[in-house]
Order: sequence, then C-alpha cells, then structure tokens
Amino acid sequence: MDIKEEDDELWPPFYYIIGSLILIIPLIFYVHNFRGDFSNDPSDWGTFGDYLAGIAGTLFSFMSFILLIRTLYVQTHDSKNKDSNDIFFKLIDLLSKTISEMKYKNFSGEEAFKNLAADLDPYLQNVNLNDLPSLKTHYTSYITIRHNFLGHYFRLFYNILKFIDECPIRLERKHKLVSFLKAVPSQDQLILLFYNCLAGKGEDKFKPLIEKYHFFNNLELITVLDKNLKQFYNPKAFNV
Repeated sequence: MDIKEEDDELWPPFYYIIGSLILIIPLIFYVHNFRGDFSNDPSDWGTFGDYLAGIAGTLFSFMSFILLIRTLYVQTHDSKNKDSNDIFFKLIDLLSKTISEMKYKNFSGEEAFKNLAADLDPYLQNVNLNDLPSLKTHYTSYITIRHNFLGHYFRLFYNILKFIDECPIRLERKHKLVSFLKAVPSQDQLILLFYNCLAGKGEDKFKPLIEKYHFFNNLELITVLDKNLKQFYNPKAFNV
C-alpha cells in the first residue's frame, strides 16, 4: 500500500508559465529598446532572430537547470515516502501481532483487552468526577499490577504515533497515516489508552500526540466518569 502526496499537480502550470515567459520576455526587451515599425530588410530579421536565439537559449538553459533540481527533489522525496511507508506498515504489523498475542488471565487477543478494560472499572468507582489527582492514585494501583501486560502495548502505540509525528512528510500525509493507525484499536483498547494518557505514564508525551492528531474522535465515552474526565483533554483529541 502506498500513500502519495498530491502536490505534483501544481507543477504543469508552472512549466507553462515559465515557457510563456521564455517567449515573451525577449520580445518585451526588444520592443522596449528598439521601437519602430516592422522591417522589410531580411538582414534586420536575421539580427532579430540571433537576438531571440541568444536570449531564449540562456532562459532555456536556466529552465533545464530548474527541471534538473525538480527531478532530484522528486527522486529524493519519493525515496523518503517509500521508506516512511515501509517502516510504518511494519510497525502496524507489529502492533497487530502484539494485540493478537496479548494474554491476560485465561483470555487472549481482543478478549484479553476486553477483560483488562473491565478490571479497570472497580478502581474508578471511588474517583471524584473533578479530581484528577484522585484518578491518578487509583489508576496507579490498577496499572502497577498489570504493567507486564500493558506496558509494551502502550510503548509500541506511543512510538508509532511518535514516528508519524517526526516523519519528514507533510502534515496531510501524517494525518493519513494516523487514520490507518486509528483503524487498529477496539473501543476497549481506546478506553485503556484514554486512561493511560490521562493518569499514567502517557500523560507527558503520549497525550499531546493523541490531541494533535484527534485520535479519540471514534472513542465512545459511556460512563459519567468517562464523559466528565474528557474535560482534562484538549478538545482537539475528540474532533473529527
């Protein structure tokens, strides 16, 4: 699967403009400096032809240089895009494998995440709706005994999002890659990511990326606590 930028469509008009200028500029200079009627002397036209050839030749040489730079840019840019795509989809494969191989209690794969999310609920029963420090205390109790199950998953997810953010590609492409990443986690996984970024180790670095790329725009917040804790996120995290 390949993801291409669409800025190449801007270049054909650029070529047309430069080509027109190559033809028009010499005429403007000539008319400006040698005003008069059209000559009937063939030698005058020969001189005019030599003039055009000299000016246009210089401009065409410049245009050739521009085209060479453009060619080198496209080749380098395409190489970077391909490398980014290859690495990204390998990371997606690794994430999918990590999810499918997750084991918790007697469950595996998505069922393991479902039970991990269900086991979080009792720890949130006594959390005050507007008390983020209280949430962090209760969440720490939950994650401390489950870090061996979720730690690698959280780190991998964060590093994939960080990789996208640091890629030398345009923001539109970054959002396109993030849209592929959004298709991976289930609602149970999104809830676990929601609380990890709010009250766990993901607060400082992971949470800003979640907000920047609107990562929770598909998250369904069901409980009163979930909906109330939404206020501690930048609204961008939930925007489409």
